[in-house]
Amino acid sequence: MADGEQYSEPVTPVFELPDDTTDPAPTVTATLNGEEFISGEVVSEVGEYELVVTSIDTSDNEAEVTIEFKIVEAA
Repeated sequence: MADGEQYSEPVTPVFELPDDTTDPAPTVTATLNGEEFISGEVVSEVGEYELVVTSIDTSDNEAEVTIEFKIVEAA
């Protein structure tokens, strides 16, 4: 899934941390259009979406990624 993409079928955003993280238990949260989102949930309704994934480690270092995408009716 890439920022700005458009899909004509359901999508299943999945996110994970890279294997090279040194924190054994970072906090990862996500929202889809401002509502809590869990990795692997299917998004199928036609519309515009903003997925925001945030990770915070035990030293309070924070990283955030935002992906915007659309689901349109199939032609």
